[in-house]
Amino acid sequence: MTRRLLSGVTVAVALLAAAPAASADDASLFNAYNARQGEVDAAGDQYSRAVRRATRKKTARAFRGIIRANNRINAVLAMIKSELAAQAASSEHGRRARVHAFREVRWWRRANNFESKAIRVGLRGHSARARALFRRGSRTIRRCYREGWRATRQFKAAGLTSPVGPISET
Repeated sequence: MTRRLLSGVTVAVALLAAAPAASADDASLFNAYNARQGEVDAAGDQYSRAVRRATRKKTARAFRGIIRANNRINAVLAMIKSELAAQAASSEHGRRARVHAFREVRWWRRANNFESKAIRVGLRGHSARARALFRRGSRTIRRCYREGWRATRQFKAAGLTSPVGPISET
């Protein structure tokens, strides 16, 4: 009996030693969330310039600049999403932060798509439909902001803080 118990323990130790290490922890998840902050800031600056220009000039070309800026933001968000997907959390707070970060990225991309579609529809002369799409985009971006703050709260509970807050608040 002692021999069986001993061999079972050695098998269990051998299996644990052969088990792969965790793919990532909460810190690497947090780094994936914040790593592209500079690119998000640059894309946000391009968006702000495009909005100012469209407000001032009110030309189709200026409004298409907003669509280009939205596409650039969405490209950065797609990279953030793929980097988040490659990470795994090591705590409950990390898992919750990951879920909220995914939702933040999803809602921000969706809001940008609504805004771009509203601009395209508005340029074709369908102003009522464009206003409806802008309203829908506004509601969606508010959801994005809420998810971003939830993600940062969960990261903070896991011991990870960022001076800039959520990526959507830049």
